[in-house]
Amino acid sequence: MATGNSLYNTYHGFSLKAKLSPFKGGIELVMEKHSIDLRKLKKEVRIDYFKSSGPGGQHKNKTLSCVRVLHKPTGLRIIATESRSQIRNRELAFKRLQVKLMELNIEEKERILTKEPRHVKQQVQKNKRRRSQKKQFRKKMREDVD
Repeated sequence: MATGNSLYNTYHGFSLKAKLSPFKGGIELVMEKHSIDLRKLKKEVRIDYFKSSGPGGQHKNKTLSCVRVLHKPTGLRIIATESRSQIRNRELAFKRLQVKLMELNIEEKERILTKEPRHVKQQVQKNKRRRSQKKQFRKKMREDVD
């Protein structure tokens, strides 16, 4: 059962997002597997800070400016080391996490098999004939030896 009274409700681990439907003339509920709301994300992640390496001088090398964000429900690990500022790196890591979760929310369409072209069918038949001729030849060889 859905809980809460906002537009973002949860239902058995899925996020329900209400949006206006132009076709039905009302509100349509869309299920998202992983929420990308920043408030919820901050509760679902573990943030680690550590010293960065590389160019950027003493400030970058001595401060804990590197950020690692671990999303517990999915196990996604995002690392941001670009900036010398921990705050910028944290924002960057959360943006990357939102993008990854949006990609996970997209359901892939099932592929529709296409009809085999005529030349492919002809090639398959040709290969079958060749194999059967080889088998026939082997049978004749065995009969001659016996």
